[in-house]
Amino acid sequence: MACVMGSARIEHRKDDSHVLIEDYQDGTVKLECYIQNGAIHRDNEPALIEYNEYGHVKLERYYQKGKIHRDDCPAMIEYKDRRVKKEHYYQKGEIHRDDKPAVIEYEIFYGGYVILERYYQKGKHHRDVGPAVIKYYVLNCIKFDKYYIEHRVKKERYYQKGKLHRDDGPAMSEYTEHRYVKKERYYQKGKLHRTDGPALIKYFILKRVKEEHYYQCVKLYRNDGPALNEYCNNGAVISSS
Repeated sequence: MACVMGSARIEHRKDDSHVLIEDYQDGTVKLECYIQNGAIHRDNEPALIEYNEYGHVKLERYYQKGKIHRDDCPAMIEYKDRRVKKEHYYQKGEIHRDDKPAVIEYEIFYGGYVILERYYQKGKHHRDVGPAVIKYYVLNCIKFDKYYIEHRVKKERYYQKGKLHRDDGPAMSEYTEHRYVKKERYYQKGKLHRTDGPALIKYFILKRVKEEHYYQCVKLYRNDGPALNEYCNNGAVISSS
């Protein structure tokens, strides 16, 4: 049985659940939301589905008793041109996944390569070993007159319990398309900080230093020399302050 409410309608099911359905102006379904006992809920199938104007699925969300949740599979899936664009893993309403990325984003033109990975523990960016955020280049390359795809790291960020942090190296690193280090930042518990060298370093190609910034607890500071140095590509100092 269906009940019409403006541009939306409610369909009642035999198990006392009901589906809220919203349409586009032409009558094509725009959204389906499954409700049971007053909460968004559906067993083993997406409880909320969004469609584009062509009738293709745009978004799926899995809910259990009002909380976004799914065991061992993504609880939210975004689509573009009928291909998976992004996956989100949730446990009892919090973005979370053990030992693997909880958010994965894909490019959709060259075979579905991963372009972004984010690691979360109980709603916070966190990874015990390795970067918690990784962005990738997907490059069209040519060698001996043959084209191929290269998948290379673009950015890395290390997090501990939601804060940028790394004990044994830079917490943020950026790379060029040719794998050279472009920029490094050192963080301790969310603060730009380093006691044994510059906390922010920018590079020319081949890791020649371009700029050095010394920080202590987010403040530009150095007690044994200039806190900011700029260099030419040949290593000569341009300015210090």
